[in-house]
Amino acid sequence: MNNISLIPIQNSDILLLLDLARSTFINSYAHLNDPKSFNDYVTANFNLTKITTEFNHPESAFFFAKKDREICGYLKLNWEAAQTDYPVKNGVEIERIYVLQAFQGQKIGKLMVEETIQFSKSKNLEWLWLGVWERNPKAIGFYEKMGFEAFGEHVFVLGEEQQTDVLMRQKIGE
Repeated sequence: MNNISLIPIQNSDILLLLDLARSTFINSYAHLNDPKSFNDYVTANFNLTKITTEFNHPESAFFFAKKDREICGYLKLNWEAAQTDYPVKNGVEIERIYVLQAFQGQKIGKLMVEETIQFSKSKNLEWLWLGVWERNPKAIGFYEKMGFEAFGEHVFVLGEEQQTDVLMRQKIGE
């Protein structure tokens, strides 16, 4: 995996991040959801103002995954107050982890999780956690293989729909 790397996203890359975030979310979930609710969610959450605000939060970090020199995915991490609706004390949340379809199956997601563990250790944090849609068994299986365990659930509001995310975590630093 030496030709795969995570690169911190720079302010000058915001438009590229926005395009990647929007397209990967649409490609992953549009076909599984009510079009109106889905479009409402995308409009509200994947726009320049929202992404810029998230990017500028001092307790969030964004990374591009690159294979050789080509962007193949991205990662968004949150800690402390930036964590979403289930803040974990001494934890880092993987809020978004996406690999472009053409690069799936190449261990890029695995590298992103491993790098997140190292990032968390560098901040002396103990927990790594995330929410994953209960209707995404492939992702749930991936996270289980990476050492995550389910510890609860929360509601994810997509437009006018309420969906259930499985909350998963792993203890790090031991």
